[in-house]
Amino acid sequence: MFNFLTKNQANKQPLVKEYRKYIKKSDVVIQQILEEFVTEKILINTGRLMGITEGNTLIFQAESEMSFVNDFTLFEYRVAGQNFLEIYKEKAENLSTEEAEIIENALLSFTSLFKIIEIEPDKGLLRLNDLLNKDKEFQLLNLNLSKTAKPGLLIFTRLIPFHDFYTTSGMFAGFAPQSDKYLLKRYKVMKKKVKSEVDSIQKFIALFKLNRIEGLETKTVDF
Repeated sequence: MFNFLTKNQANKQPLVKEYRKYIKKSDVVIQQILEEFVTEKILINTGRLMGITEGNTLIFQAESEMSFVNDFTLFEYRVAGQNFLEIYKEKAENLSTEEAEIIENALLSFTSLFKIIEIEPDKGLLRLNDLLNKDKEFQLLNLNLSKTAKPGLLIFTRLIPFHDFYTTSGMFAGFAPQSDKYLLKRYKVMKKKVKSEVDSIQKFIALFKLNRIEGLETKTVDF
């Protein structure tokens, strides 16, 4: 599922309406890409890159880890230098304007470790600071998180620009407040151990493994 972020203080009702509409459409597009291009062999290859396989079996520590595998496969896995979003864009015919927009903006996505600075639960908004790029802040519109999270919580997720909004891919990990310096130190060490020359892959795998060690238990609640 995709979540929304916004750069403005738009009225809640139109924003939430747009939020729900885009979630529904993006879910369909992403599921179509996964079903069309991602095979069991590719998922196993992804698992090997992430270090979560035994033989040809994916080994999960939690059910939610499948969202990390899907995210990595969709955005980071490469076939002949292209990820599956790029392959889909190249091969798909008669994409609607909305579908093309979803793909184009998903290709601009990035992951990071964020700290929740402020929450406005009445608007569903959370202000985030990017701990790996400290000069950057984002406002997240997330009805679930705005009702359950507290300022200071750290999260690992993927952001995707879309007009006046940002979205996430639905892949999400949480870390305890007041753990900034400790996590950043561990992250730097773990990133160096990732066997890849690609920065985004190094970052993703290091944060995924950090979540396995230090992450909080999370669950989805509908509001």
